[in-house]
Amino acid sequence: MKGFGVSLGVTGAVAASLVIAQLITAQPAKFAAETRAVADTTSTLAGTWRLKQRLNPDGTPYRSKLEGVTYISMRKMTAATTLGPSATANVYAKESGVLDEHFFDYPKDIVGKPFEMESNSTWLVHAMTAAADGGQISVKTHTIARGTIPPFNEGTVLNADIRYNLTRPAAARAGAAVAPRLQFANFGPVSLTDLQGKEVAMRAMTKACCGMTAFAVTGNTMEISWDNGGKDTWTRSGTTVPAAFR
Repeated sequence: MKGFGVSLGVTGAVAASLVIAQLITAQPAKFAAETRAVADTTSTLAGTWRLKQRLNPDGTPYRSKLEGVTYISMRKMTAATTLGPSATANVYAKESGVLDEHFFDYPKDIVGKPFEMESNSTWLVHAMTAAADGGQISVKTHTIARGTIPPFNEGTVLNADIRYNLTRPAAARAGAAVAPRLQFANFGPVSLTDLQGKEVAMRAMTKACCGMTAFAVTGNTMEISWDNGGKDTWTRSGTTVPAAFR
């Protein structure tokens, strides 16, 4: 009976192994759409981005000195057989210049004065849905920021789940290359604290500047619209970032 029990156990283990092997074999097909969605998101965002232009709410160019750079270093994870594909990113951003009162109603004591903003983020990216024509992407972010404009002068930590729609426009002609488009959809849960972990009211952010209402990336162009009516245009100068920011 003992031998029978061992044999039965071995047989069961072999059968289970075969089932697991079949499941693992099926994973590439199961995750094909998600893998493509994550790859498209990575190729769309990764690289060095520079601020080309900021428009004031009245449509005129920002009237003071302004510079901006963002480094997005991304890594795909597609080897997981049960978890499915995902990606991670290190994101560094910096803006500096002089505050222009035509862009935002900044406190009078800082208008026309130099400013600097700097942030460092980690992203965890996965496909919430995926299909042949695109899908919805979740980017869970953890961002540390500090700058010369309150409340950033004390430092902030932002945790957010940002959802984007990924689309693949139809090619104008058969075989023509078409760049995927990534577009802001909505925010999931968001929390904001200072560097010591004390909660910061989201309304404090409205005193520093404006909130994002639209975000879209196609090819080497990134466009951001702000709730004050202003607009940014960023261009990708390269698909890599300096080693210090990877």
